[in-house]
Amino acid sequence: MGKGNRTRNDRASQTLATAAPRTAAKQKRPMPTWVGTLIVVAVLVLLIAVVALSVLNSRGTFLRMRTIAKSENYKVTVPMMSYMVYSEYQNRVALYEQYSEQYGTTISIGGGTGGDALDTSTALRDQLYGELTLVDGTVVTDATWFDYFANTAESDVRQILACCEAARLYGMALDEDDYAAIEAELETIESYAANYGYTTNGYVGLMYGKGVILKDVRAMMELTQLATKWSEFKAEEFYNAVTDGRIDEYYNANKDTYDVYCDYRGYTFTATFTPSENEDEATAKTENEKALALYEAEQKRFVAYVEELITATDGEDFRGKLYQCLYTEELIKAADEKDYDLSKLADLSRDEINAKLIAEVEGLDVTACTKNAETAALEAVFTNIADGDVDNSTLEDWLFETKTEGEGDDAKKTFVRVKNETKKVESVNSATEEASSEGDADAQTETEVTYKEATSTYIAAIFTSDSMHRNTELYRNVGHILFDEDTFEGLKSTDALSGKIKELADKVLARDGIITAYTMACQLLDDLWKEGKITEVTRDDSSKYYTIDAAVFEEYGEIFTADSSVLYDDVYPGQMVDEFEDWLFDSARMKNEISYPEPVETEYGSHIMFYDGVETEAWKSDIHNTLSDEDNTAYLKDIQTTHTAEVNSNYWRYIQG
Repeated sequence: MGKGNRTRNDRASQTLATAAPRTAAKQKRPMPTWVGTLIVVAVLVLLIAVVALSVLNSRGTFLRMRTIAKSENYKVTVPMMSYMVYSEYQNRVALYEQYSEQYGTTISIGGGTGGDALDTSTALRDQLYGELTLVDGTVVTDATWFDYFANTAESDVRQILACCEAARLYGMALDEDDYAAIEAELETIESYAANYGYTTNGYVGLMYGKGVILKDVRAMMELTQLATKWSEFKAEEFYNAVTDGRIDEYYNANKDTYDVYCDYRGYTFTATFTPSENEDEATAKTENEKALALYEAEQKRFVAYVEELITATDGEDFRGKLYQCLYTEELIKAADEKDYDLSKLADLSRDEINAKLIAEVEGLDVTACTKNAETAALEAVFTNIADGDVDNSTLEDWLFETKTEGEGDDAKKTFVRVKNETKKVESVNSATEEASSEGDADAQTETEVTYKEATSTYIAAIFTSDSMHRNTELYRNVGHILFDEDTFEGLKSTDALSGKIKELADKVLARDGIITAYTMACQLLDDLWKEGKITEVTRDDSSKYYTIDAAVFEEYGEIFTADSSVLYDDVYPGQMVDEFEDWLFDSARMKNEISYPEPVETEYGSHIMFYDGVETEAWKSDIHNTLSDEDNTAYLKDIQTTHTAEVNSNYWRYIQG
């Protein structure tokens, strides 16, 4: 307080102290009612505003006003980017959980150099990822796990925006099917939310970050769908543009990579012994002695087979000798099924065994034994690559043995095997173990025999290649319309179905009173036949098969199949389930053939199969895909320079981490 103020206050005090009272002090006038009301209203308005701002903030309204990435015609808001970041995170976690389940152990998600493994219970910004190369090429040594997933999301978003711009220039846009696919994904999210007891937006915010709602997910999905549509269009364009000339040129420049296949014929004979489980010691001993005798006879027989096979002069001679060996084994198996005493065959030669069994076993089906042996002998032809595609490591080492000639830059590695070389490989295991036991000092030492499970293998092989070569195995294109067993098996109502699938199911239900995947597939086949979509064709041998136009099959496949794809290119043996492949790789398959009048049954359901007649040698398919992938990768990188995206790095802080 200043000096002047103190003087005036002193004077006021003196005056108040010495002045005689005049009248009573005036009462303070009360506050007008309207003023109090105004204050209350103002406070309420402030509270409402605070609550509203809080709600808007929690729903990402203000975040949605911030554009974190944009191209000329498209933008990604902060909540949309948050969805991308946490999609990357969740996909990575789900993948490693799948690995862990597959291998029966927990597999951690490792970070970069100097970083830590991902901890799903800790905030991403609180975990050190380590060294990270950012989208712009900058190397960061102390990046967090949030930085890692954000960097991955940014890379994806830049690619998405570039593809969207390219699609726009071309006039490509989302159609009804694209929007339907997006809605199906969103419905899945809504379903998960309901199952876990959340509101949809509450669940979305929990999964993809604070402030993210379904609207943001839909917006990002639309951009992603358009970008995917464009990239798939370009990928097919690049695939179709690869010429045979380019393929041959690539092969000639990379022969060392592709000429690593060989052909050989081979067969593995396996002898097994299983000890008796009889609780009676004497009975178990008798059974074990009998089984051991058979095991040892089997071993002796297989050794003789292999010794005979490795005298083969070429592949056909090997096959002929193998047939003779397998014929004897088929006779023995058939005799055993008729309870013939196989101990009678001990120490007999192959020819003696054959004669004895044919003479002594009543009702022996020699014709079936012959057929089975011929089939097995014909199948004993193998083509393998030098990277572990052989069942036996010793045999693989022999097949792919190499030698190096020259030194330094002039050194050249070549394969050693030459045509018609043979090899035997044996792995012999005893079915018994002997242990000595000592009694009294005057007693003799006794030997106790213990029986155990045992397996012995005997392999014979002949190298039939002229030289190492590229993989000439044939891949085939296939289509299928899958009726999923889980969806249709035992279905008694069509209320949960819609569209054409419901119409088809209603027909089945009206006819059978119950729906299965098999009856759904048969009904569609019947409809296609009645509509004239399926054509009957007669072969020269008077046998029949059925065809359908490829475009028609794909059209119906898009409507009815439960699989994500109707058509598959370059399917190779071992890729699909057995029943699927048995139909596809049947040598009788014809161009545009359809599996009429019945579908193919697998563990997944009922498949209406289609073969378009296209088959490609494996090496050619591999190079074709390599070249088209290289072209497509280069294109996707180049368009990011043509259609650039700006990213506001300041806005990363608004994404929950």
